Amino acid sequence: MIHLHIKGGMVAAWREADARNIELTAIQQRTKDNGFSECFAATTSDHIHKVRVWFNAASFDQLVPGFGYPAGTLLHYSQE
Repeated sequence: MIHLHIKGGMVAAWREADARNIELTAIQQRTKDNGFSECFAATTSDHIHKVRVWFNAASFDQLVPGFGYPAGTLLHYSQE
């Protein structure tokens, strides 16, 4: 099992995971105090290579001043 922390709402999380052929087995959205959303999701361990590629795709060039990374960016992952 791999746990994912994704910036943005469920639509952005599903879209980005689907674009990378990663099947999400669970997903939960949380809205922070500042109004921005983030998702916590899970996938199976056989997607670890795709998850690592997604995580490494985030770069400082994508940072938006005052907002951070765009929706759909994989911020963190952990594997059980």
